[in-house]
Amino acid sequence: MTASLFSFTLQGTALKNRLSALLAQRGDRIFLPEPAGTLREQAGQAFAGADALIFIGAAGIAVRAVAPFLRSKTTDPAVVAVDEQARWAIPLASGHIGGANSLARDIAALLGAQAVITTATDLNGAFALDLWAKANNLHITSWELAKRFTARILAAETLPLKSDYPITGAPPPNIALCRSEDAPFGALVSLYPPQKPWAHLVPQNLYLGIGCRKGAALSAIERAIAGALAQKGLNEKSVAGVGTLALKKDEAALAEVCEKRGWRFSWYAPETLMSLAGEFSGSPFVMAVTGADNVCERAAVQASCGGNLIIKKFASKGVTVAAAARDIVLSFPSALGVKET
Repeated sequence: MTASLFSFTLQGTALKNRLSALLAQRGDRIFLPEPAGTLREQAGQAFAGADALIFIGAAGIAVRAVAPFLRSKTTDPAVVAVDEQARWAIPLASGHIGGANSLARDIAALLGAQAVITTATDLNGAFALDLWAKANNLHITSWELAKRFTARILAAETLPLKSDYPITGAPPPNIALCRSEDAPFGALVSLYPPQKPWAHLVPQNLYLGIGCRKGAALSAIERAIAGALAQKGLNEKSVAGVGTLALKKDEAALAEVCEKRGWRFSWYAPETLMSLAGEFSGSPFVMAVTGADNVCERAAVQASCGGNLIIKKFASKGVTVAAAARDIVLSFPSALGVKET
């Protein structure tokens, strides 16, 4: 975790230095912004690059400092306030996805303080769909449907959850695992969109294989990716990485498309790709030029560690794209069903 810490008084600064040392000891990267500019300006800079902002002092000061920069619970960093006497650690924003609740608990444990958790699912010991999604690297496609799901869980309803992937552990209360989407409402874990207006959780286990002409434009690669995914109704958020031929490792547009989206970029020797077993759309011409009879399909399977090829070669203006899904196993951690005390 990368955290920026702020304080407003001498006593607060002493606690900030103490907490910084404790967080650093556990391996966190700590930044103590120089007192240059206003607190709001300092908070704005930290918002752009830190995983967490920790304020030692009044919660109201922290709220006013970060308020102009709050955008979304899916992207905002964790914001936690700690009183200068180290009695309370209070998550103020991004409690689940951003990890503020967890960070507040950690800070409380380090300082001998009490975490003040106000999230309804935590207080009621209820299943939190967003927290479970984060723990299993799942992307929620509609926050409105996710909120509806959570509201009904908090109302003590039992809702179905269907997953295309195995789940270890016992399901928490009010969650009924199912094999179909027969019910009017529930939650679905799948690469593919639900048949009904269910909350949809997309796993990040899709790997793209991409081949392209030399000097391919970024826009051409992005259009090809969008076209390939659209064939199966797949969400770009499901993509974890991109594979290609070693010959293409210096293609600037390929590297850029991965960097923009945080995808892992890997490349492979032609003999590595040719060693893969399976049925691929081979081409004698491609074999003669690259040493592999197919780049995109084989690179997708290699990048996914032998995953299932679910999109075969898709060609668009000098770019070829394929996709393979890696097998994953989800889990129900017991901590998600523990009531706050």
